[in-house]
Amino acid sequence: MKTRGIFFLILSLFLLSNSLFGKILYVADNGNNTDGLTWETAFRTIQTAVNAASAEMGAVTILVGSAGTGHGTGVYNENLIISPALSAILTIESESGPLQTTIQANSGAAHAVSIMGSYVTLRGFSICKTNSTAAAVALVNASNCTIENNRCGWDSQNRNGRGIYLNNASNNIIQNNTCSSNIGAGISISASSGNLLLGNTLQANGGAAIELINSNQNTIQQNHCTAHQNSAAISLSASLYNVVTQNFCSGNYTGLALLSGGALYNSITENLFENSTNYGIQLQSNSNQLLRNTVRQNYYGFYCFESQHNLLSNNLFQANTTSFVYYRVSEGDYWNSPIPFTYRYADAIFSSKMGNYYSSYSGTDLNNNGIGETPYSLYGTFSQDYFPLTELPTNYLLQTWYLKGGAAMSMEPNSPGQWQTIPAGSSLLWLSETSALGPINFNVLSAQDGWSGQILFSTAVNGSAFAIEIGYADPADGLFISGGTSAVLSGTKNLFQFKTSPQSFTLPAGKALAVRITNNSVSPRSIFTGGGWTCITPPAGTSEVWPGTPPPPPNPGDLNQDGWVNIQDFAYLSTRWEMEGCTDLNNYCDFADINKSGKVDLADIQLLAVFWLMGPDDLLAGDWNEDFKVNMDDIALLSSQWTGDLNQLIELCENWLKGAF
Repeated sequence: MKTRGIFFLILSLFLLSNSLFGKILYVADNGNNTDGLTWETAFRTIQTAVNAASAEMGAVTILVGSAGTGHGTGVYNENLIISPALSAILTIESESGPLQTTIQANSGAAHAVSIMGSYVTLRGFSICKTNSTAAAVALVNASNCTIENNRCGWDSQNRNGRGIYLNNASNNIIQNNTCSSNIGAGISISASSGNLLLGNTLQANGGAAIELINSNQNTIQQNHCTAHQNSAAISLSASLYNVVTQNFCSGNYTGLALLSGGALYNSITENLFENSTNYGIQLQSNSNQLLRNTVRQNYYGFYCFESQHNLLSNNLFQANTTSFVYYRVSEGDYWNSPIPFTYRYADAIFSSKMGNYYSSYSGTDLNNNGIGETPYSLYGTFSQDYFPLTELPTNYLLQTWYLKGGAAMSMEPNSPGQWQTIPAGSSLLWLSETSALGPINFNVLSAQDGWSGQILFSTAVNGSAFAIEIGYADPADGLFISGGTSAVLSGTKNLFQFKTSPQSFTLPAGKALAVRITNNSVSPRSIFTGGGWTCITPPAGTSEVWPGTPPPPPNPGDLNQDGWVNIQDFAYLSTRWEMEGCTDLNNYCDFADINKSGKVDLADIQLLAVFWLMGPDDLLAGDWNEDFKVNMDDIALLSSQWTGDLNQLIELCENWLKGAF
């Protein structure tokens, strides 16, 4: 009976594991091609395994044998087709990665891998041998798929028409793939939306590294694009609301091309465009935003043709052979932020509109706020940056909050863009991702001061129906407390800049900064968050940078917590003299057990003497980290901020190992 019970237990665990982790089918060209349930009975083609999986429900993994494992040659000559009729959640992965597992197109005129279903993962293959009309991997009418860790072309003998191709595909993840030496683009996206291209390496393809055509709201992030000598590294045409961020583009013909034909409202943030033989940035479209990009050592830094209403701020233009080229320029590009930003510079806090940094700028900064008084002329008197930065953008710590998805806001403008709908007569609330370490005073300096901001709507709206309030909330319950400062939008348009009422308020320690936007119209409206479009920045009188300075630790000798160590604290300790059982549950006998020994005794009086007559601002000399102990922690802090002042070492030595505990 005991053996029988163990048998049924093992059987139950086996059935449970299959239900949790799904079915596994094996592929190896030396299998006997029967049922694919083991390596010995493995299917000989990936297509056979896909066909077998089409009858399954739930999760199915197809594990494909690799060279050097005993599971075949690792080379599969076929054109794999995954149809939309597939019911399973399918994962196709190689046994040992792309260097040991290859899919070679049997017919070069067709895509090597065609995915037309949903929830398919393709991982760990080298894919090649398609001609100029086909791709290594094509997602057509596919959604929620993941293509990762594949090598889609790598030399002139093992290449494709395109590396990865998306057409009418949505919400897919294309990450950590390598696409090199293909005839056309490394990654080509057409009529597709909501896709994430993350961490891919694109090199020496005949077309662009990444091209978007008639595609909206995709995120292109942290990709490496090098050696594309016939096209741009990243090219967008007839595409809207895409976020292009943190990409490395070096040694291409052009770094970034925003082409004519409706490349609108794209956000280009924190990218590097360098060593282009033609243009660092080619701008031939309207209403895009470029923030914090580095454009350096290109032949032409920036090319502009018939574009207007683009916003450029905090970009670095450095050591380009020819800085700017303009043809038939339309008025309306903004070479500085449309709103003032609050920022920390040279240990002080300022508020100003901010332009860009130009290595050739020779103007002055008489008020030492990091903004030049003399405009930088880009095209005679027609195009000027009226607020040029006098130092590298990294020297300016911006205090600007960018609203993003998930009811959160951060100081990074590079989160993926998404539409968030505010129902009619309702509000949405965004909270800072971190809480204030100490109280922060958001003070206004004049009747013209206030919080500045920008909101992008999906369509033109009547601004008077929308109110913005700024305050704070407890991160635990999200209950909004208004700081009193607010604004109502004015005009009818889709991109608003605004300034709130000039009202100061204090954000308490431990609270999250919060922004509430209310839709008082009779229709739901959508705003675009992410990509740096919808943002706010504090008033000019802000007392310190986020997240503020934490309050100093309480003086252990200040038992009655009035800020001083004196006879009143001695009296406080005497009322608890020789108390025992002091633990954290009773705050160590109401703080009288200073050394936390479990008893109030002479040792606590000795420690009280160490802090005798100290006030709120008194610390042991040399206690740099303010923990009331002078030890190696203070040496570590001092070394990280060393100024060469030997008096600091003297103070440290005089009080070495003194402290509360």
